[in-house]
Amino acid sequence: MIRRVILLCCLLAVLLYAKTTKATESEIEQEVESFEDYDCRLLENGTWEIVMSYVNEELVIIPESIEGRPVSIIGKHSFSESDMIRWLVIPKTIRKIDDGAFYLCSSLEYISLVDGIEIIDDYAFSNCYSLKIVLLPSSVQEVGDYAFAQCHSLEVIMAQEPLRSIGDNCLFDCPLLSIVVLPIESR
Repeated sequence: MIRRVILLCCLLAVLLYAKTTKATESEIEQEVESFEDYDCRLLENGTWEIVMSYVNEELVIIPESIEGRPVSIIGKHSFSESDMIRWLVIPKTIRKIDDGAFYLCSSLEYISLVDGIEIIDDYAFSNCYSLKIVLLPSSVQEVGDYAFAQCHSLEVIMAQEPLRSIGDNCLFDCPLLSIVVLPIESR
């Protein structure tokens, strides 16, 4: 009798775990929505995060909105390892460029950043070997660790306003850098 009760409890526990796991997987599937050029996640604030890009062109213009909702984050590794992108235009709605978003975009030469961006996270543009000039708008507050590391063609990086923080090795192995203006906010 005790064995049956224990067996029944174990079976019940397994069924409950399986039901919980299945619901979690279903929630994850609903979390990401696919559009023509991007997979996006709807954030709690009603804006989109691009989690994957299917754009394979020389000129990439990140959309300000998708289906009437602003795009606010370029997600982790969402464009990484694209060897086609040469010119990148990022709109004013973007607040954060997440970890490795453009990592190893080896042909990327020019970035147009406008006021709005606050965070350029770790490794965001790391290993963009062809990148030449970066002008950070006044809204940028943080540049993460290795954000522009190993950008072998980078010659100029300038911030319009003092930054709240600059990550470790953000300019590691950028041998052609000749102009660096990255003031840090005094506290």
